[in-house]
Amino acid sequence: FPSHDKEARSLGIKVFPPHINKSDAECTTEEGSIRYGLGAIKNVGIKAIKDIVLERNTKGGFIDINDFISRCGAFLNKRMLEKIIQSGALDSIHENQAQLYENSDLLLRHAVAMHRSKSNAQKSLFGDSSASQELNMTDPESWSDSQKLDGELESLGFYLSTHPLAIYQKKL
Repeated sequence: FPSHDKEARSLGIKVFPPHINKSDAECTTEEGSIRYGLGAIKNVGIKAIKDIVLERNTKGGFIDINDFISRCGAFLNKRMLEKIIQSGALDSIHENQAQLYENSDLLLRHAVAMHRSKSNAQKSLFGDSSASQELNMTDPESWSDSQKLDGELESLGFYLSTHPLAIYQKKL
């Protein structure tokens, strides 16, 4: 796909990055452009991606990271979650990739607790008390553009949004 991305751009076709609420497992077309598929994220696995897409298509888009993790955390392990974060697929529901990455263990523990609570049908008189649990994540410094590009390269296998040397293109 990297050579296809360059070819698409040379033809004036925009290539959108993976998006948790818009991407399917495979690449799709979107308003005359290409939307990169979630299935292309390295080390996640197509079964987990299909489960996430099915959850989203069945119950609606993900509102925030708490919603995503409570609904899909059971499909993921730490490495999978980290790759989804690095790909930028969760940027629309939580902008700070560094915060999600640094708190991936906490997010997955929260998912397990939510899943157990739902499985045990532990409901209070006023409804499901586990749904109101807040995530108390640490707040590390946001990643620089260079760090985000490194994560994109690691999770997708190439630079999709831009290339680190693009700032020098005009000078060259």
